[in-house]
Amino acid sequence: MFKIVIPNTFYQLVRLNYLLRIWSDSESPDWREHCLHLIYFFYLVGFMVAVAVGSYATSDKDESVFLVVLAIVYFVMVYRLRYILWQRKDFIYLIEQIGTSYTEDQNEFVKMSDELIFFTKIVRGYLGFALSGSVPAVFLYPFFNEKRSLLFNIAFPFDRTKSEIAFWMAYLFVVGGLLWAALCIFFTVKTWYLMLCLSVKYKMLGNRFRNLGKLKEDESQKKISTAERHRVFYRDLIVAIRTYDHINSVLNTFASNLENLFFLQVLTGAISICGGIYTLAFSRHENMVLDGYNCAFLVYSIFDIYMIMYLGNEIKFSSDQLSYRLLESDWIEQSALCKKSIIILTERLKRPQELTVGKLYPMNLSTFTSIARGAYSMLNVLQHFRS
Repeated sequence: MFKIVIPNTFYQLVRLNYLLRIWSDSESPDWREHCLHLIYFFYLVGFMVAVAVGSYATSDKDESVFLVVLAIVYFVMVYRLRYILWQRKDFIYLIEQIGTSYTEDQNEFVKMSDELIFFTKIVRGYLGFALSGSVPAVFLYPFFNEKRSLLFNIAFPFDRTKSEIAFWMAYLFVVGGLLWAALCIFFTVKTWYLMLCLSVKYKMLGNRFRNLGKLKEDESQKKISTAERHRVFYRDLIVAIRTYDHINSVLNTFASNLENLFFLQVLTGAISICGGIYTLAFSRHENMVLDGYNCAFLVYSIFDIYMIMYLGNEIKFSSDQLSYRLLESDWIEQSALCKKSIIILTERLKRPQELTVGKLYPMNLSTFTSIARGAYSMLNVLQHFRS
């Protein structure tokens, strides 16, 4: 028996929440933990409000557009943080149900493990690029511009242009807001892993359908009656059906827990992508550190919506292949009872499992294309008003 697990990168991101005391092992958090969670939550809410007010107060129209988009992005971040702080048990349950799979086929084990490893390389590249563009901007930008301004022209109760103390207070406030955003991005990556594991489970189930009734090497050398072969096939079929129902149940739980977050991402995805392109295209390009941050913001905006749509598409495609895999089995030689069960199962498999947003928009690449077109239309409108 081979064990397929989520790569260690995923568990490192999970452990980070425990190291930072955001999560704890206690079943019932005490009042101190509740107070800390409220402080964390309202800190990010306050940062979002500061960015939104800053977009209204600034006289630079291009900067105002960027800050409006950033405030919308942080609105989604706030919802993510709410899930991180108060729905830990739900997320741990999903990890327990999705994170591990077993197979007796070595080739299948190698193939699925390679798929997870390849995805991990993509995730590391994405996080590496995003952090390499964001971290220097956060920590170096205030020291490499003549005005000694902050990365964001946020609203702040003290005049940071006249007071050194006020400047450093505002600087630390911005750093804190971006660090919380990084933790929310790590949470997003964890949801990607869970979605990928769901598609892997459907693919493994498809292989199980195709191999229904097949005997092991030591059993195939023995003389087995036709009735015994039928019994083995029917036994494997029942186990496969139960596995199918279990995966569907876990998928429904995953969708019910995260559907509101996905809905917000779809609503704001076009705005985020449009804002990233607009800022990168019309910035003054006077500071390479700021340009690096704008590139990282655009990459984040695209990946944030593209990955959930791509992985949602993978889940649908993997479940859609189940009926074909079932018909590749040796079902034609089975008993009448077994054939009847296969016909009923085939009818169920005709409708593939898929994630939807607000029960309106399916999470697939077609929806991402629509979002990209919406971003392009918004960009044209902004260009028109700018000119």
